[in-house]
Parts: sequence; C-alpha cells; structure tokens
Amino acid sequence: MEHLNEYLDTYGYIFLFFYSLGGGFFAIVGATVLAYTGKMDVYIVFLVSLASNFIGDIMLFYMGRYNKKDLFEYAKTHKRKIAYSILLVRKYGALIVFGQKFMYGLKTIVPMVMGFSKFSDFKFIFYNIFASIIFVACVVGASFYSSEFILGLIKAMEGYPTWAYPFILLAVLFIFWQIVSRVTRKK
Repeated sequence: MEHLNEYLDTYGYIFLFFYSLGGGFFAIVGATVLAYTGKMDVYIVFLVSLASNFIGDIMLFYMGRYNKKDLFEYAKTHKRKIAYSILLVRKYGALIVFGQKFMYGLKTIVPMVMGFSKFSDFKFIFYNIFASIIFVACVVGASFYSSEFILGLIKAMEGYPTWAYPFILLAVLFIFWQIVSRVTRKK
C-alpha cells in the first residue's frame, strides 16, 4: 500500500493528464474518488482534467483541419459516426461542442469533423474552453458526491479473490458495451 501512495504522489496527475486527453471519464472519476479519500487533491484533479480535456479536443480539431487524408483512412471504419457527427454539426453548430463532451463514441469524432469543416478556429477554442469546464465540473462534482457509493462497491468486492477483478471489470464493460450497442443500433 505504501508503494501505491508513492506512485500516486509521483505519477498520479501525469497519468490523469495523458488519459484525459481523449476524454478520460474513468480516470477523472478514479482520481476524484482518490481525492475524496485524501490521496489526491480535488482542485488539482479538476485543473489537470480541465487542461487535458481542452488540449485533447484542440489537438483533434487541428488533426481534422490539417491531416484530412490520413484521417479519411481512419474514417472508413466509422462512416456512420462521421455522418451522424456531420449532421449534428450542421444542425446545432457551435452548441455541439458542448454536447459532444457527453456523447460516448462521438467525443473524438466531432472535433475532427469540425476541423474538416470550415468551422472557425477561434469559435471552436472559445466554446471548447467553456464546454471543458462544464464537462469536468459535472464529472468531478458527481464523482466526488458519489465517492461514498463507489468506495462501498469497492469494499463489497474485497471478498473476491484478486484474480477475479479483471473478469468482473470485463463483465461490467461487456454489459455497458451491449447497452450502448442496443441504444445506438440502426432502426
């Protein structure tokens, strides 16, 4: 346990930053729960997550703006998501910057699609900072106030052998994936 605290002190915020470049929902939740227990600072978790989330979307936007050819190769496997993102950008314009933060599966594609389009760089950066603040505030706030429940779940899992944790995690992820697949299935 001593080593865990040492690693968190040394690398916790760095890991949070890099994981949150792509959204990092689970890392933000985990870091917030650790902040609730006193192993990390909730304000630093908020600031690191905010900076990383903002920078990650800016990077995706500029990848879409300047690397269209390379991204079209990636796009071949995600045609439905890209088409849906284009419709959302056309329909909602700048407001989609706020919505995409909360959309699983579209979070990385919408900034790239906005980069493909003639959407203003300044507008995207302006809206993205506020969208990042709202997203991180919602995730950190909800995680902090549900930390007692999350810690209760972790305590309930203590009765299982350690080798079972990856299987439990895979089962939960599989159930989550099935739910998302059914909700987003073509009708």
